[in-house]
Amino acid sequence: MLRTWLHRYDVSATDADDVVQEVFIVINRQLPHFRGDAKLTTWLFRITERVVRNHRRWWGVRRIMTHLSPRQRETLAGPGPGPAEELERREAVADAYRVIDRLPEKYRRVLILSELEELPPDEIATLLEARLETVRVWLHRARRMFLDNLGDADPEARKEP
Repeated sequence: MLRTWLHRYDVSATDADDVVQEVFIVINRQLPHFRGDAKLTTWLFRITERVVRNHRRWWGVRRIMTHLSPRQRETLAGPGPGPAEELERREAVADAYRVIDRLPEKYRRVLILSELEELPPDEIATLLEARLETVRVWLHRARRMFLDNLGDADPEARKEP
């Protein structure tokens, strides 16, 4: 579960071991203070999220994500496996993740959990400790910002007719 979250937050495979170790150090230090008011997975997610944020801040990890779920892979991939189609797919993925990377943190987080992790809004609300209605509004806004900015990231859209 931790590895999946780290992958979705674009922690490289070489850095993942370090981040997992940091997460478990924080868990070990904070476990006596865990009261059980929230689910253990919610608590673990919040710790992981903070460690990743600190990891990014300290190491400047601002690369775009490189892995899509099968649903997004089918949507972005061309019908043929040729080199031109593969290049187009990679560029589309890179553009999509550039747009995701530019979103404000709360919208990026909710979009990742919904679209990449494929979690329903009620689980996202639990993980983020937010009201369900708030999560739905954030998700709507995140999708709108993503779609509005996707055209800016598309090199073909920038060409004049």
